[in-house]
Amino acid sequence: MKRFFWFGFVFSYAFSATSLQDLLTLLSTNNSSLRELRSEQRMAYFQYEASLASLWQPSVRLASELSVSEGSEPSPHASLTLSKSFNLGGKEWFTLKQIILQKDLLKKKETSLICSLKKDLISAYFTSLCLESEVEASQKNYELALKKAEYANLQYSLGKISLSSFQEQQNKVQEAYLAWQQKKQSLQENLSTISSLVAQDISLLSPSEEELSNFIKALRFSTNTPLFERDTSYLSLLYTLSNASLTTLVENATSSPDISLGAGYQVGMGKEGLQGRWTATLSLSLDPFSWLPGSASFFTRQKNKENISNIFLQIEEQRYSLQRNLRLLHLKEATALDNLSVAQLSLESASRQLLKAQEEYNLGQISALDLLATEASYLSAKASTLSALVTLLTIRCELAFWYDTNWQNLQ
Repeated sequence: MKRFFWFGFVFSYAFSATSLQDLLTLLSTNNSSLRELRSEQRMAYFQYEASLASLWQPSVRLASELSVSEGSEPSPHASLTLSKSFNLGGKEWFTLKQIILQKDLLKKKETSLICSLKKDLISAYFTSLCLESEVEASQKNYELALKKAEYANLQYSLGKISLSSFQEQQNKVQEAYLAWQQKKQSLQENLSTISSLVAQDISLLSPSEEELSNFIKALRFSTNTPLFERDTSYLSLLYTLSNASLTTLVENATSSPDISLGAGYQVGMGKEGLQGRWTATLSLSLDPFSWLPGSASFFTRQKNKENISNIFLQIEEQRYSLQRNLRLLHLKEATALDNLSVAQLSLESASRQLLKAQEEYNLGQISALDLLATEASYLSAKASTLSALVTLLTIRCELAFWYDTNWQNLQ
């Protein structure tokens, strides 16, 4: 049954069992980081529109005054002036390009953030399946420890084991119980992580082992060209480089001459009554010392050149670091595949042993304690297999983040 409620400005849904697709839909609309970034994009858009308008909009000035002097009548004056200043070096245009660059950066940051959030959400979603299996296995281990403690109590009462052996078994019960509670807490913390990502309380998920396996198989992508711009540090460095280049152009343009055009109409009280006249102005201004060595502008340009060289070095260093991390990631994928193969073999063996133990128990050949121990071993092997699967999934999602051009699609 669906329950509707208002969260911020987003209309969301709460489901009894939330699927991965439901979570991805909520992520695209509810996530607070995404909403903040989109708000920044809107502000950058308004800034762009304002800067674009300033390129052509003239300045309009309306003024009035009343002059009073001894021996004469008060003389009112009024004027309306229309003017526009242009920098012949294109300073305004380069400044506008900086704002356009900021818009592009925010759009790429949005893509990078969506890719990162999707990766985290998918990993957390299937981790819940692994944690549920670990909770089940740890609960069974606790039940096994209790049964062994009951048996140890009986043996101790008959004098067959020492007090220290009996106490040791009691300690194992406590350890098994604590391990069980810790797994339950980890499951709740994982649910809290998912709730935080989608900005909505999630109490029940619906992952399955089949869905997990199918999702891993569906993760296919080419590993030829890494998408380094999905790293926010690398992306910011690229933006900083482009912005520094534009800053240099703006600085150079500042030293170019400015031309100002103006036209106005003035109205005043003269000897013959109210009189008006048109005026027009054309002015050209230039700082001739701005290009001379030793001037403030000269040293500013030298500083910008040095800054650009330093940014190039930072970009290369960051790129090398990302390439090294990707190589390690591929090695982790190979290790995860090996661990999964070992875990699957152990699970197959544990499954056969469980079937055999159930048959022997039905025939009265083994005790309930022996069957419980076999069930605990099987559940532990199952949890280990799911853990290996989730580890492989997490690594594959990380690789998709770096290589899959369609990874930003929330589906």
